[in-house]
Amino acid sequence: MEVQQAVVLVHGWGASAAAWDAHLPLLAGRHAIVLDLPGHGVTPGCRAGADIPGIVDGLAAVIAASAGTPAVVVGHSMGGQIAVRLAVDHPELVRAVAVIDPAYGADDDELAGCADRLADLERRGSEAGAEFVDAAFDGGSGDSALWRDARRQMSATSGTVLARLYRSMYLDDGAIGGRQAAAEYLSRLPVPLLSLYSTQYAAHWAESLPLPPGSRVVTWLGLSHYLHQERPAAFCDLLLDWLSTL
Repeated sequence: MEVQQAVVLVHGWGASAAAWDAHLPLLAGRHAIVLDLPGHGVTPGCRAGADIPGIVDGLAAVIAASAGTPAVVVGHSMGGQIAVRLAVDHPELVRAVAVIDPAYGADDDELAGCADRLADLERRGSEAGAEFVDAAFDGGSGDSALWRDARRQMSATSGTVLARLYRSMYLDDGAIGGRQAAAEYLSRLPVPLLSLYSTQYAAHWAESLPLPPGSRVVTWLGLSHYLHQERPAAFCDLLLDWLSTL
């Protein structure tokens, strides 16, 4: 019997597996693997010292145990950083990677502000995280169910978890959130990469990189940081069309 191609869906910082609910019916014929990352959704909080590399290794163990074949790994925001790190650190487990507004590629100005943002997270916890969601929706909208749900999930995530993972993404030794570190890491990527961005500025940087054959950079302007949830059908069409060319 033919083994279904596994698609691993990795949610973003302060979100949960529920972020992919609308996508699952659209991925018929694929073995979808979706779970709450440590400290998110219904999973317990991060153990002491938990960080992005630790989450990558944990997810690698899940894929090795359940995927059956090298998987397509799809990640949003922090999940995008996790996805590319998984492909570089565990290449035998990954067939292709798709990222949505990934949490890497911060320019020098953004990177310079990371220490202050971390201090704010450590001081105000999930309240500061919820303001990140507001900014992602241009200040928030009381008429947006997606904004309300993203804010609710962020507010339900421990401030300790948010701060620890933010530090791991941008400030720890080996973090790949900045442009220079991300470019070096992506130069080691062994599989094709689909990158979907909500801004031309970030997409232009991604287009400047020497990515593996079959890679593609796509921009959807006028949407929020949660663009795959705003247009789940269009995202799944994009993903499946790209995979059909590999």
